[in-house]
Amino acid sequence: MPTLPNRRSFERAIEGWKKHIIPYTPQHVFDCSSGDPVRKYVFRQLFMMIRILEGGNPKEIEPASFQIMPLWPSIWIWLQVLCAQEENPSISESGDATGPLWVIRVLFAFLHSDPRTHLSTLVARTDGLKAMIATMWIDEGAGTPGANGYGVSILFKSDFPFAPPLLLPEVLGQCGGRTNIVVKILLRRIKINAKQPVPDLTALRFDNSLLMDQLELRDTGSKILRPAILSQRTLIATVVDVLALLLKFKETQPTEPITDLLAFQMDVIFRRFQITGYDCVVQLMRTTILKLIVQVTASDCGSDHRIVVASTKLLRSVFCVAPAANSFNTAAKSVRQSIGSDSTKFCLIAPFFVHAGGDFLAGPDLRFLSHVITGQLVQLMPFFNERSFFSDPPSGPSQITLDLPRKFFLFLDYAYEEGEPTPNPVIPKVLNIEDPTTEDVLRRSTPRMKFTNEWHTAWSRSIWPKSAFLAYVVPVFVYLPSEWEKPEAVTALCGVYFNNSREGHVM
Repeated sequence: MPTLPNRRSFERAIEGWKKHIIPYTPQHVFDCSSGDPVRKYVFRQLFMMIRILEGGNPKEIEPASFQIMPLWPSIWIWLQVLCAQEENPSISESGDATGPLWVIRVLFAFLHSDPRTHLSTLVARTDGLKAMIATMWIDEGAGTPGANGYGVSILFKSDFPFAPPLLLPEVLGQCGGRTNIVVKILLRRIKINAKQPVPDLTALRFDNSLLMDQLELRDTGSKILRPAILSQRTLIATVVDVLALLLKFKETQPTEPITDLLAFQMDVIFRRFQITGYDCVVQLMRTTILKLIVQVTASDCGSDHRIVVASTKLLRSVFCVAPAANSFNTAAKSVRQSIGSDSTKFCLIAPFFVHAGGDFLAGPDLRFLSHVITGQLVQLMPFFNERSFFSDPPSGPSQITLDLPRKFFLFLDYAYEEGEPTPNPVIPKVLNIEDPTTEDVLRRSTPRMKFTNEWHTAWSRSIWPKSAFLAYVVPVFVYLPSEWEKPEAVTALCGVYFNNSREGHVM
């Protein structure tokens, strides 16, 4: 609760502003040197005003907000004057602050209130405010590293009157509508901030939240940066670098609470994998992500629930088979030792430590898909059982049978469907290769493929080892899309076996 002297200082600041600032405030923004005595007086008065608002006492905040409201037009002019200052600012308790960081502090105090005050509503509706915040955000990310800090990201809070959905169009407009430029600025803000000797952790959290928000699986149509983020070739490398920088910072400042930020980086990678699949894995194999996961789990926060969940999701989903198998098994062993028996969550990835099993798909860069697709087929077993595609024995022309040539096949379309949040986005279809409409269906997804008779014959007549438990051999056609490179299509055969309980399982 604010002390009585603070309240008296607030009253003096209000009266001083009315008497000494408002009469001499120009109608437009003007240049004002940092040594101007009026400028210093402005700092002192604003400092006394926001101390009440920063105190957090609703009984004090509401009356103070009403007293500040008549002064806002004049305060707004002066905030624009201060924002134009080029020099590197620093805010001290005495109020000797200059430049953009001071503007951010004042705006945050005026806007951030729970419940919403009349002052925060008035400030949020000010013409030009969103444009000024957008300019500051761009300048912080595109200018000299660390020159003005990265504090403006705090004004992108989701509970603010104009959080990212309204601020991002302003940023985009000032970047000429080029989403790729905005994404590069966002990634640069995150990486350069993390590279500082003492990162601005609050700003880092807000910028990371903005990045993750654009990768959400729901309401993707409203995420204006999403396509540019997914097509940004430096995204994975940047996130891995930030993870390494945060680990380095934790070594020098072990008491700093950055567990959430460490988990955040792995969550971003996992979300990228959910959306783009194989392309993300190929990029990850060029980084030191496995080594970093081991370091994270070996740190004092390695047993934290957020770290366990984030690392487990990555290890289970991405690094399970060749060409990453050797690296994965080494990393997995270290992770198990680091986490220890106290973590029950770690048992979730134990089955993936032994071996991949089965034949891999052709091509060294696509071998890991053997595991991904097999896992997807296991999840799709109920899909086929419900539709009697795997009934026993086959009872109709709609069955996928062992007869050669095989007519029916499973089409796994990894084209991400907007508005369909799934752990592994895939659209399954059972198609008849002899149906004249099938080629049209495939061409809509795979326009570059040439579905020749020779290709069909060679694929559909592939040999599968005999077994007493073999029920069906399923030809699988997998489409692997990419918005920035040539998409790829992979063909495979999947054997469906039945155990004693007559339940299907995939090999």
